[in-house]
Amino acid sequence: MIKPIVTNPFSREDWLDRVITLAAANMLWLMCSVPLVTLPAATAGLYATLAPWWQGENPELFQTFFPAMRRFWRQSSLIGLLDAALLGLAGLNLWILSRADSLLAWPLAGVSLFVGLTVLLVNLYFWMLLVTTDLPFHQLITISIKLVFVHPLRSILGLITGALPLALGFFWLPQVVVFFGIFSIAVLLASGAIWPVLIRYRRELFDTD
Repeated sequence: MIKPIVTNPFSREDWLDRVITLAAANMLWLMCSVPLVTLPAATAGLYATLAPWWQGENPELFQTFFPAMRRFWRQSSLIGLLDAALLGLAGLNLWILSRADSLLAWPLAGVSLFVGLTVLLVNLYFWMLLVTTDLPFHQLITISIKLVFVHPLRSILGLITGALPLALGFFWLPQVVVFFGIFSIAVLLASGAIWPVLIRYRRELFDTD
């Protein structure tokens, strides 16, 4: 049975423990991401640790983070490679088109921007589905794409919600905040923003009571 959505994961008696976990998970993600090859697996560990908070759960950090890295390293590495290829291609196209003296450059640039935005939105759902379901990789991608286009406004809201603390952390807040929590906060807020969509979707797909 899928548990109801928690509107505020810190409105509990263990809120202080959650704040500490939030900071520790952020530092752990940063350290495990230093070798770029492990960044996708570390991201899976971070999502596996924080996503259950919106179901009222509070998994133990070390017993969740590292097992999730080992369990999901293949799928997370694949999505990492796809992200790098597609976002890199979209960025290269924009760079080339910005120097092109042609009216066709504008619509082509719009296509590149659309592809880049779609990739980011698909990632919102992919990581959540990866750590909350046992679906194979191709279904994770297919379902994530479907959810982006079925729920575009909620998807964009989730992206903005996750991007906002990152923007504040890098351009306004002290750097110590980046080290002690900004990435965890971004994941927590983004996952909370799209969790209602996943609740609705999982009930329809799996016929969960």
